[in-house]
Order: sequence, then structure tokens, then C-alpha cells
Amino acid sequence: MELAEGLDDICQNCPNKDSGCPGAALYDSRVRGFCGLQSGMRLTWAEFQKRIRECVIESGRLKDVCGDCQWSGICVKKDYKG
Repeated sequence: MELAEGLDDICQNCPNKDSGCPGAALYDSRVRGFCGLQSGMRLTWAEFQKRIRECVIESGRLKDVCGDCQWSGICVKKDYKG
């Protein structure tokens, strides 16, 4: 896969996307910074998941990335496989 900036399939359907909500762009920016990712990088889905798991979830940075997101609880469920 190739990383790209902009709304993903989930955020594209968000009812707040046109209200000036910085959500997706802000969260994506934080994740890229913590994980050393850049737009245009190519990596497998497994590599991407591993980086997110290690650099955000296991490192305890999830709250720094998306602590104000109403959906962040989904990412910390005990059965999350990343």
C-alpha cells in the first residue's frame, strides 16, 4: 500500500468532515510523526499495522494521538491485534 494524505474510507463518511473538524488530518499527522511515516511511503498492511501497534499503542501514545476521538476506545480493546 502507499500512504496518502486526505480522508480515508472511514473519515470520508464522517458527518463532521465539512464542519472544519481537524480530526482525520490532525490524527494522521500525529501518527506520521510518532511512527516516522511520510506520504508516498510504500509498505505492506502488516508493516503498517506493526508500526502503529509499536509506535502508538504499545508505547502508550494513543491518548497523545487521538485522546479526544470518540472512537479511540475501539483501538484499545483487549482483543486488538493491530
